Amino acid sequence: MKPLTLEDYLFIEFRLEYSCGLSSERSILLDPSRIEEKLSCPFERSSSGEDFPDDYAKAAVLATEFSDCPSGLSLRFGTVLGCIFLMANGYDLRANDDQIYEAAMNVASKLWYTVDLAQWYRTHAVKVQQQ
Repeated sequence: MKPLTLEDYLFIEFRLEYSCGLSSERSILLDPSRIEEKLSCPFERSSSGEDFPDDYAKAAVLATEFSDCPSGLSLRFGTVLGCIFLMANGYDLRANDDQIYEAAMNVASKLWYTVDLAQWYRTHAVKVQQQ
């Protein structure tokens, strides 16, 4: 499992802002060391001392870490970042834009927590076989 780097994060953020026509101060508000700290969370032990059990849980932890950042994109950015994390690690996302939006809004509105988003990823992301 390959973590996203600071460069990956900044590129993804730029592309999302550019394609959505939004401007954001997210990168200005978060210093690089804070971004890198959030990017490493899926690879650390949870508060209960357990590793996050699978790639889906790691993606959900990453998503929730970035769902509360101050930014115009923050409500959806975390969930999308989790999707990109899975795709960068060999998963095919089987969800349409409406399903991703619904998941993102459930996280943003605190209807879903990390465990709920991990289950959503398990349902909608499939590991692609290596050839």
